[in-house]
Amino acid sequence: MCPPEFEYSVYYPSNLEGTDIGSGRGAVLTDQQYRADLLNMVAHGCTNPNIYSVPVCGADGSLDFTVFERVLALREQAGMRGKNLYIIGARTINSSGQVDAKQRANNVQLTRQLVAWIRERGYRDVYLMGQDEATGKRLLAQREAWESIREGGGKIYVANFAGFAAGISDLLDLPVMQHPIHATLNTYNMMPAEKFLSFPSEIRQGMDLNRLLESRYRDEVIGRIHELGYRIFTYMDPMADCMLPMVHRRTRGLGLWKTGVDGTMTWSYGPYFPPALEQDGLPRVVIGGYIVRGQEAPFDTLSWEGYREGYDDGRYLATLHAALAAAKAAGQHADLVADIETWLQRVTVDVDLNAWRRGMAERTESLLSP
Repeated sequence: MCPPEFEYSVYYPSNLEGTDIGSGRGAVLTDQQYRADLLNMVAHGCTNPNIYSVPVCGADGSLDFTVFERVLALREQAGMRGKNLYIIGARTINSSGQVDAKQRANNVQLTRQLVAWIRERGYRDVYLMGQDEATGKRLLAQREAWESIREGGGKIYVANFAGFAAGISDLLDLPVMQHPIHATLNTYNMMPAEKFLSFPSEIRQGMDLNRLLESRYRDEVIGRIHELGYRIFTYMDPMADCMLPMVHRRTRGLGLWKTGVDGTMTWSYGPYFPPALEQDGLPRVVIGGYIVRGQEAPFDTLSWEGYREGYDDGRYLATLHAALAAAKAAGQHADLVADIETWLQRVTVDVDLNAWRRGMAERTESLLSP
């Protein structure tokens, strides 16, 4: 089986013990727990989560990679090697706000140090996160910071809404765009559990992936990003704690392909406890994730299994595409190739996924036969 043609990531608000994380940075894990999470992600097809344990500033003003190196070692042990790195930031590099001349020069210098360090370890590019879900003036205020990071050889990614493309898309190497199904499904999450899980008409309409095929998304956002030579991921497609496994499957295989999106990075792998609510003395609130945190290892949810099924659909599709390319290169099965390409063109985003996977397997076998 070929690997999928998409990248599978996720927000991973977790840190290793000993990390200077400040406030609001998620769970603190032992090396054993962190490694168990990473192995679990790889088993579900998620091979490049973003990183919260970031390089910090050392006593001499340069970056200290001590904890970051531990993180990469654990990722490499789990099989996450040689990829782009998506980090929340590097504490002294301002990637999410206005900068003055001194901070801009500091950004360039430290980004160069960060890029050199990760490439020496065998990684391609490092992406630093901008201001989360910023719009309007807050979004545009980041231009100089992003320019300085680009000057230092780094790249920018950030979660955003569709309207970003008109303002700052020329500097945003990887927009992680909120999927249009999120607002509807988030609203319907408030309905009684029995009704929600019965998959009523409201939910079915809310998860209609055809909305991402509308011109305002397909042409004005996805098309614009690809014209610039950048990639685009989806976010909240849906959130991990939306317990509809078939929705997670549909958006992360068929949905990525039909809409022309390059990958997925939703919120979030593990449960998250908003610290502000705890500080105000309110009841502890948890924003659910794909897994339930165990003492030594995670427990999977149905949504997480749906993620894995979407990843597997992507593998079947990539394998069929490879077989088509091989047949064309060899000048074989011309009529069969034409039939399969027509079949693929007619596939809709609401197709029966099991039938689609079976159809891809059967057609791949036909192409590989003498």
